[in-house]
Amino acid sequence: MGQDYFIMNVLRISVVLLSVLSSGSIIFLLYGVYLTPLIFIFTVLLFIFSRKLSIKKTYLLSSFFVVLIMSSYLIFSKIYFLESNSLEYLKLLIRILFMFVLLIYYNIIGIEKLKNDIYFVLKFILFFSLLNFVVINLFNSIFTHQVNANLEIFTIKYIFNYYSSMDIFGIRIFRNQSFFWEPGVLQIFLNLLLLLTLTKYHNSKILFLTIIALISTFSTTGLLIMGLQFFYFFILKKKISTLTILVILPIFTALVYIIYLNIIEKFFGTGVVSSGLRYADFMLSIELLKDNFLFGIGFDINKYQNYQNLNIGYFVDLPPILMENRGNTNSIMSLMVYFGIPFGFFIFVCLYKQTLFEEQKVTFTILFICLSSEPVLLTNFFILLILNGSQSLFKNQKKRILT
Repeated sequence: MGQDYFIMNVLRISVVLLSVLSSGSIIFLLYGVYLTPLIFIFTVLLFIFSRKLSIKKTYLLSSFFVVLIMSSYLIFSKIYFLESNSLEYLKLLIRILFMFVLLIYYNIIGIEKLKNDIYFVLKFILFFSLLNFVVINLFNSIFTHQVNANLEIFTIKYIFNYYSSMDIFGIRIFRNQSFFWEPGVLQIFLNLLLLLTLTKYHNSKILFLTIIALISTFSTTGLLIMGLQFFYFFILKKKISTLTILVILPIFTALVYIIYLNIIEKFFGTGVVSSGLRYADFMLSIELLKDNFLFGIGFDINKYQNYQNLNIGYFVDLPPILMENRGNTNSIMSLMVYFGIPFGFFIFVCLYKQTLFEEQKVTFTILFICLSSEPVLLTNFFILLILNGSQSLFKNQKKRILT
């Protein structure tokens, strides 16, 4: 019994960790086709090692209903847009199925365990990111430069990684991105960890380390979101003590300075390419939605690239390599471009209704800002949040109908 319990804990943590890593890590970007099936295999093993499983029909039916809606719409989209990429539909359907099965398992053993497992995994991401920051800045000479069609990175076996740097008081500091393809993805999970720490787990050591890790990303979006969380919880909700003020004030001052440097860099320095790409992606999406607002364009890569070749929204000259065969960095706009505004709105409502993180409005604001600059909405971890929100949405609707 004790051995089975240990195995189940290891499997649970492994599945959640893989779900997070499959949502923006370099290792999954390169080897996802081999690693993704492990999520399903480990989840099936969890069912095998569990005993006396029972689930409320409400959870099962609500999840199944939403999966049915999403799957049916994807099939309709594929039939409607015959030229679209069949493989992209298949991969998305598989991710939805995997997360559906995983969520059902956690519904059986208690959704609180999923919250605790997410917190554990995010703490692991935190600790490793701090280690990564030390290694990339002290031992960057031993890193190898890797370039392929999807990625350019300095790395040690795609575990320790860096690419960009910041100049702080004349000192070159390499930005922390940990396992992920850029610092902007790492900051999403660190800000979610910060949210959990502020709302549920209240661990001062984790709070301090998360602040340090977020600063080490030098991500403008990440630092702004961290500042917004401090403002909301410490100023508006007045969850603050004199000691906390003394600790936070110098950090907040440094934060403002780093954000200022980032903004200058993004609009007047080398970072102008990054901001230029994001602005162009937004304007391109607007143009596509003007003609395809109801059903989008599906995964029709050719149609997307035809619009992209019109060079809509580019306010800077970009290197030719960045103009060719690239996707959209804006998850929010991409979803609506792929599937239309009505379906996109439905997904956003489900995301808003998620219950794995407290303070729904704050969580949705964090996710909305982050997903506006990173193409990760349709990856495993965020699909899990959407499916969890769908359960809450349809459970509440059923209560209203019965009332």
